[in-house]
Amino acid sequence: MGQKFKPTKIDLIEKQTLPPSLLNEVQLLDLMNEHGIGTRTTYANSIQKVIDNNYAKFKNNKYFIPTKLGLGIVQAYKTINLTNFITPKLQKDINKNIIYICQGIKTPEQVLKSQIDFYKKNFKILSDNIDIVDEILNKYFNFKINKFYKDDLIFIDSIIKSIKNNDN
Repeated sequence: MGQKFKPTKIDLIEKQTLPPSLLNEVQLLDLMNEHGIGTRTTYANSIQKVIDNNYAKFKNNKYFIPTKLGLGIVQAYKTINLTNFITPKLQKDINKNIIYICQGIKTPEQVLKSQIDFYKKNFKILSDNIDIVDEILNKYFNFKINKFYKDDLIFIDSIIKSIKNNDN
């Protein structure tokens, strides 16, 4: 204690970071459990949904690997600050609200209203930033989603506004 250390040599080594290692099924299940995503009875369906939606693939029955679509959506959502859709927090909050309903802490109507408000707000962020999402996904797929989906987003946004006006 109280001693001083004087280095005799300092080396600067240039290296690149490595991507995180791929998850196997056990590691993924452990992470889902750790973050409160689903229950043991829903894990298989949740994982299958990710695979069916082509966000990731299960390679050689050993590891999950993200697809171009999965990588593109994650990058796009990070860029436009919709990170709550790519982290465990959203599913954890949904599960927590279900428990609150069961315990009588919240009513189903309260939870439904908060969820509708949440998705309306985030849909607006997505539709306002569709050009950015389009640009990012174009890097992965080499096509413009904008020409296919922008009109649909405008249409859906008008439906949401109409619903909102009818709610008042």
